[in-house]
Amino acid sequence: MAARPTISPQFDSDEAAQAVLREVLMGFFLLREAKPEFFGDYYAELRDRGEPSGELLLIQLKGQVVLKKSNGFGKVQLDVKALRYYAKNAEQPVFIVLVDNENRRAYYLFAQGWLDENPDVLDKADDSRATVPVPLVNDLSVTPKFISDFRAATRIMRDKRPGTPEAALAHIVAPLNALDSRFSVQASVGPSGRVFSISAKEPTDISFTLKGDRNGLKKFVEGLGYGKSVSISGVGVSAHGSALFEEICAESKTASLAITVAEKRNCLVTLSCDYPDMRFNMSMPSGLTAGPLGICVTSEAGNCPLSFEHTFASKGGRFDGGGIRITANGLAWENIPILDAPWFDGIINFTKALLAKKTVKLRLEIDGKSALDARIEFSSPDERASPIWRWFQLLGWAADVSKYFGINPRIPRSADVTVEAAEKIGLAHEILTQSVITRPYVIYAQKQPTEQWLAFVEAVRNNGWVYPNFSQYHPFVASVFGETKELGLIYMEPRDIKIVPVGEVETPITAESLAGKSFQFHPLKGKSLRLRLLKKKIEDIIPAPAHI
Repeated sequence: MAARPTISPQFDSDEAAQAVLREVLMGFFLLREAKPEFFGDYYAELRDRGEPSGELLLIQLKGQVVLKKSNGFGKVQLDVKALRYYAKNAEQPVFIVLVDNENRRAYYLFAQGWLDENPDVLDKADDSRATVPVPLVNDLSVTPKFISDFRAATRIMRDKRPGTPEAALAHIVAPLNALDSRFSVQASVGPSGRVFSISAKEPTDISFTLKGDRNGLKKFVEGLGYGKSVSISGVGVSAHGSALFEEICAESKTASLAITVAEKRNCLVTLSCDYPDMRFNMSMPSGLTAGPLGICVTSEAGNCPLSFEHTFASKGGRFDGGGIRITANGLAWENIPILDAPWFDGIINFTKALLAKKTVKLRLEIDGKSALDARIEFSSPDERASPIWRWFQLLGWAADVSKYFGINPRIPRSADVTVEAAEKIGLAHEILTQSVITRPYVIYAQKQPTEQWLAFVEAVRNNGWVYPNFSQYHPFVASVFGETKELGLIYMEPRDIKIVPVGEVETPITAESLAGKSFQFHPLKGKSLRLRLLKKKIEDIIPAPAHI
């Protein structure tokens, strides 16, 4: 009697591994067996909205009844001949998938990427085997991560096996066009290399987030009030509202965004990215052919989040300013028309209205036109104070601000300015003043500095009374949110002032000897201003930013 056929444990293990693979990838990939099998078990094709996308990978499947693991890695044995094929011949990315049959979990490794890092493995004989570590952090059931890793692997393989330039471009453009049907993506090869172009098919809203570029945002917001050509740029741009732009920004090594305003009501949005396969430059006029493009730019610089939102509307071939909304730490200025007039006019009224009220309904007018309608709510005095302080600290007006604040720019012969700590509301200083000097002020220089002056400046620096910025003029700004309900600013130009102590000052000059003393600041025109200093440090309450 013939012996009954038996099923080997390895066969059972492979069957179980195949079942886990199908279960994990179901709905995201189409699986078909690689027949005849040639160093791979399955071809997997990524689905796009349920349809085949043409994006393929080869899977080498290995199942283990009990997972062999060590130090966060599973271990599989593969023929060196197969590994050499993956490295030298395979067109598609190859993923080694290790299945833990007992726990029904699967883990993966991009084979060509690992071989690039471990080329010595390929020096072995064809009939030998190599141990390949599969990271257990690469859980195949975490589908978004696997898809992201797969696409990154596809780009690597495209660089390894580029084919014709046209074919390489087609491989790049096809998946990008599938990400957002509202845009058409095209690519070509020019003298400077590969070139991307994107056009919108319909009205579109996209937002961009910039991280770390304070000065670009400051210049951009300032320039809007004058209709100048200005731009904002930063490193680390992320996009929201479009899978296409999210993909481009997420995969870029460096990225910057520029919004250029020129010739009144004409705005150009430019996104530049170092995409893995090409230098990507996208420029689009606000308005586009099919409709408006809504742009939101957010700066995440330090602890001063500030956003700028603007929807541009096409109007007779020109671009109407529409309306903007500016938000700083919860404060919002809305419906402000840009490019018609310096819209900083009257902003002092906005500030004063916030001083003691929990809810503010505010309407501003510029040149007789309605400029702002907003409702702002605060739950505590801290929220009233801190945003205003940080807003001015962030922007650092570098212009004749006194004009916009409706304050007489003339400097009186003498004005007393008292600096006090304001710990209850979270500010380091409050300034009570009857006047404003109209130049940005940093207390660190004089045309012919004396030893006494240098000692004073050193004491000021060490005790944090005034935050010095050595790269540009930066105003020292402080707000009053006490019973006086007034706002005070000090502006001076360091080249045009000298300091004269009033009364006796101990020698050598120290923080203690200066505390509570009065000094006169003499502009070269002969005007003077009295300033009382305290030894309370600004940094005790408001940390000094790295740069402004």
